[in-house]
Amino acid sequence: MQRAVSHKFLTRPIDRVVVVGRRASTDVHELVAATADASPAQTAACQEFAEVVASYRGGDFARCLALAAAYQHRYPTDVVAALYRDRCKQQLQLEQPPGPHWDCSYFIREK
Repeated sequence: MQRAVSHKFLTRPIDRVVVVGRRASTDVHELVAATADASPAQTAACQEFAEVVASYRGGDFARCLALAAAYQHRYPTDVVAALYRDRCKQQLQLEQPPGPHWDCSYFIREK
């Protein structure tokens, strides 16, 4: 879906989820603005947050934590950045990091 609208809308990646009753994951994006109306600040913020998400998906939790903290310093009310900080802290506390088949999907267990 995001690819279908990416030329018309600025979006920010939020998460990758698996919903109840499904096996495949779905990427979730926040619709920020129409591309024609997006400010340079909005574009920069979305690019910056895409780095947070890419670091998490790549399993680089220390980098993701640092990027999410910096992002949240600039945007203190951003709850998604706080979510990634919490997830990274949890991952960094594990004795074993996720294996090579980890796809970073969050499983939604209830409707």
